[in-house]
Amino acid sequence: MVKSPDQPTPPPSSAAAAATTSSCKYKGVRKRKWGKYVSEIRLPNCRDRIWLGSYDTAEKAARAFDAALFCLRGKNAKFNFPDNPPQIPNGRSMSPAEIQVAAARFANLGGGDEHPHATGTSGRVEDLDLDSHSDSPCASLSRSE
Repeated sequence: MVKSPDQPTPPPSSAAAAATTSSCKYKGVRKRKWGKYVSEIRLPNCRDRIWLGSYDTAEKAARAFDAALFCLRGKNAKFNFPDNPPQIPNGRSMSPAEIQVAAARFANLGGGDEHPHATGTSGRVEDLDLDSHSDSPCASLSRSE
């Protein structure tokens, strides 16, 4: 019996490689090359996103995501921390900018050192232009002024 030469194993796909290098166990959170954790959330039925900020720990970024998820989906959403869900008054009626502020506050409430604001949360909404998408399902999120 003749043995065939060993075939080299193909390199892992880029998605698999990315998952192993920057694995983060929390939904809505990813780790930057330089070690910071960032969080963002997509608006329901839209491609638009709300930037939630950059944090020192994955847990803080995940708590920011949970707060935004509560504001967008309500108390029955699947949170990163189901044992400690956010309780944000009037969350379902908040604008994207208000959701950012609430998410930063909630992220910094729990665990360890408390800071009044998250690094990188400037109050701006990235990738979000609700006024130009009047036919978009997201248009209902903008406040009537």
